[in-house]
Amino acid sequence: MPLLPTAVLLLCALRSPAPSVAFQLQDTINSLREENLQLHVRVDNLTDTLRELRQLLWDYSRGKTSSLHHILCSHKPYQDAAQIVCPLQDLLFGCLALTIFWMQNLFH
Repeated sequence: MPLLPTAVLLLCALRSPAPSVAFQLQDTINSLREENLQLHVRVDNLTDTLRELRQLLWDYSRGKTSSLHHILCSHKPYQDAAQIVCPLQDLLFGCLALTIFWMQNLFH
């Protein structure tokens, strides 16, 4: 066998990645895909929860139900905390709206 083709074959064999490296790379890609799917599910759940909270705050701000007042501004047993929650309702609503807007634009 001539020397040049042998040298080229030897160089090609040495430069190709080992099969174990290729399998490790494929395993890493698969695990990242699974983790990505799990994170998307978690983000969807968080988005749904934030939407429900936004709706709850929206209903409360419009005075639709008196039970919402007891949920959000209960004076029992945390009177001091309840007094802080009610005045900060608009700030909370604004933060939630911005968070939902940001999360929706993050994945589109």
